[in-house]
Amino acid sequence: MNATDVAEMSGMRQGLAAFPLQISVLLVIYGLLFIVGICGNVWVIVSVGVVLWKQLGHNNVPRQMHHGMMEHVFLFVMALSIVDLLVLMNVPLVISFIYYGEWLFSRWLCKMYWTMENVNKLLSVAILTVLSVERYMAVCHPFKCMSLHSKRTVLLVIGALAAVITLLLLPIIIYTDVHTSHAPPPNEHVSVTSCSLYETMPDGLLLAFIGYMFSLGYCVPAVVIGVCYMRLLCFVKKRFEHRRRVNGGNRETLRMLDDSSAAVRRPSREVDDPIRTLTKSVLRVVFFYYACWTPFWASVLIPLINSDHLGATFLLIQLYVNTLPYVNASGNWILYALLNRQLRESVGTKALGRALLGSHQPLLISNPLNSRITMSIDKGSPNGSVKGGHAVDSV
Repeated sequence: MNATDVAEMSGMRQGLAAFPLQISVLLVIYGLLFIVGICGNVWVIVSVGVVLWKQLGHNNVPRQMHHGMMEHVFLFVMALSIVDLLVLMNVPLVISFIYYGEWLFSRWLCKMYWTMENVNKLLSVAILTVLSVERYMAVCHPFKCMSLHSKRTVLLVIGALAAVITLLLLPIIIYTDVHTSHAPPPNEHVSVTSCSLYETMPDGLLLAFIGYMFSLGYCVPAVVIGVCYMRLLCFVKKRFEHRRRVNGGNRETLRMLDDSSAAVRRPSREVDDPIRTLTKSVLRVVFFYYACWTPFWASVLIPLINSDHLGATFLLIQLYVNTLPYVNASGNWILYALLNRQLRESVGTKALGRALLGSHQPLLISNPLNSRITMSIDKGSPNGSVKGGHAVDSV
């Protein structure tokens, strides 16, 4: 669906004049995503940069941060925020196009917009995929991936991903251009300027391009992310079930060590709490990915399958669905940074993280990015003191 189709469906009106209410709401959504995403991702970049800088001098850095134990994860999170920030930098151009209904800028800015937009969107998805694999390996096979936890390895992985994605998107760099289309009679005086690759890319190449981008940019990451986090969850659940069975035979000994044994008499709830928390965290990450990218790719593929019966309603739906990749770029910093325990503790934002996660967290597993899953009850609690832990990985 090109810009001329948009003009025809809206009675030859463009931009805000075509659908005043719907476009106004859409512009507000883009504005909010831009503000939240820019502020959040800049906060992550600055915060992680400060933490890594302090780590170099070992000044006021938590003990678990020394020797690069979390450095590789923080580098991935920082890279994700940089890429998402670059995606969101295109929002002003998108707002301008939606408001006026046509492209107002130069040919070179058109090419730059399409290239930066698509390279960074796919790079963001690729980093999310690598993070899911890294977390699965760190939790389930910690000794097999110790060599991957160096700063050099992380930078090489990110550089290789960027290079491969740029090569895959060469057709965008070559074929994207500015086009001026005229409406058919009797409205031939109406022209619409668009920034697109669809008018110049050959049909056969266009279908192949969308096909391999759909496979590599959505299907493969969707399967990898889903499988890795589900297997991680099953692994941790089995370990906790094993721990519960082992600890069940030691209850009498624990009662002798601590007169206040109310917490021990409720082992099931205390062991299930971290499992429920981890399950929510995993489902939150997986659902957020699918919710943002599945409708987007559906809106790309449907016009290729059946473009003859698509009207103004589908156009409006597509305009709103196109916001979802920006929702992803605007929200990743919350899931992967703000709700990460180690990062919050390192930059001193624990209170904000607790406000988002909930105030009652006796057993904190804020995110699959956390490197340890521990069980503890504070000594100051009325239920006494029982401390134990199970390290599910050693990053």
